[in-house]
Amino acid sequence: MLRRVILVSRFGVRSFGQSSRWRQISASANRAYSVENGIDEAPQSDKSGRYSRLAMRVVGAAVIGVGLWWFYWPHHTFPSSVATILRKGLWQETEKFGKNYHRGLQYYRDALKECDKLGVDPLSDEYTGIEIKIAEMHERLDDLENACEIYDHIMQKYLDYLLTTSVSDLDKVGRYIKRDLSVLIKYLQHRDDKYLGKTMLLHHLRVLQNVIYTRYPEISEFLQEQQAVLDTVVKPTSEHRPFEFIDLADGSQTAIGKKLSGEMLDDVVGLFKDELFTALDLFTQYCLQSNDVPAALRNQLMTVQLMSLANVKKSQILFSQANLGSILYLQAEKIEGVLYKLEKEKSSLENEVATDTSKDNEENYYLNLLHSNHDRYVKLSLQCFQGVLNSAEITDNFEEMLDPLSMKAAALAVYGIGVWNIHEGNLKKARKLLKESAKFAKETSFDSLLKEAEKELRKVRKMIKQEKVG
Repeated sequence: MLRRVILVSRFGVRSFGQSSRWRQISASANRAYSVENGIDEAPQSDKSGRYSRLAMRVVGAAVIGVGLWWFYWPHHTFPSSVATILRKGLWQETEKFGKNYHRGLQYYRDALKECDKLGVDPLSDEYTGIEIKIAEMHERLDDLENACEIYDHIMQKYLDYLLTTSVSDLDKVGRYIKRDLSVLIKYLQHRDDKYLGKTMLLHHLRVLQNVIYTRYPEISEFLQEQQAVLDTVVKPTSEHRPFEFIDLADGSQTAIGKKLSGEMLDDVVGLFKDELFTALDLFTQYCLQSNDVPAALRNQLMTVQLMSLANVKKSQILFSQANLGSILYLQAEKIEGVLYKLEKEKSSLENEVATDTSKDNEENYYLNLLHSNHDRYVKLSLQCFQGVLNSAEITDNFEEMLDPLSMKAAALAVYGIGVWNIHEGNLKKARKLLKESAKFAKETSFDSLLKEAEKELRKVRKMIKQEKVG
């Protein structure tokens, strides 16, 4: 049975009104990029499996759709001979020419050859844009293998530049990082391989990290300090250093930013922050899909911190923090599976033979450590959800009140608290919270959460009925 450490009586949610939705949420309702090895798997309860599936789905919903937008003729200057060929290629894609992608592909290849002949920079927007158009034609012809080869070639060009050039033009570096990550995201859409995705994202994010650290040592020092704190959250330890979650309601976003005495992170990553956080969300998703919960947790912790420093939109931070709460809870469930297995084995051995005292003491210490970390993850998860609800309700910005992503974050936070109440035996409280979560999810078309909330509602109603019968 899960052990919990926060009082249930502190949580409660009222129904939303019209324009004052967020004010009516009760106040009391409340990447370093290295991969850690997870705890050995053990049999877990069905609720853990459901929570795991939901966590993967909701993190997936956090991924921002980032396209390849720099290839459009009016905004770039092509040599006249190249532009002539490109126009012919575009015409082949129209209805008038029967969407002849084979013919269009040939024209784009000819345009690229003309660029080579004229000495166009292979890293320029124009050259790379034509390469992307060629990849797009392969996609339309269902030739994903060749499309991915082209995307891989483009990424390698950018990585070679970023790894070998100590250029002082930070705008140029930022543009190349943006395009590299954008092409990577596009590439991964066609590769249904979570392990390949993790590996590639890890490599590209490390290159980005090195580029930033080299040029901004103050940011490097700050993030390394943050990483030391995050390590105490992710790794099982008897020394629990305090970890302070971002609470946008009390202005902590500004406080965290002031810890950097030099450049704000937003000044550094501003050109590519949409692509950066999409990549980080994808990395978390791949980690969850491969059952590497500690790596997902580490990455999500850092993502929330980086979002605050980079002045990302509040609703995005709230949703990311709600996802973090889900992953923390999932990690607690993972530890519970280990505890169940170890305690069962220990009980079996004690019934069969006399135990070694020293060995028994060692095992007891390890079990107590796991219990302690399990309870800490649950507590941090609930603090995360509480912070989301606190931040969602305290705002004078009308747009924030109606922001669908903020509503989704609140729905996920209320769901998490509701599930916890089920496991604590507070069934009526859980029913109320889950109904509220389902309502928010339905209003924002958050289908994956709606499905899970309704499933838990059916379960808790059945439990209440059985309790009355008993």
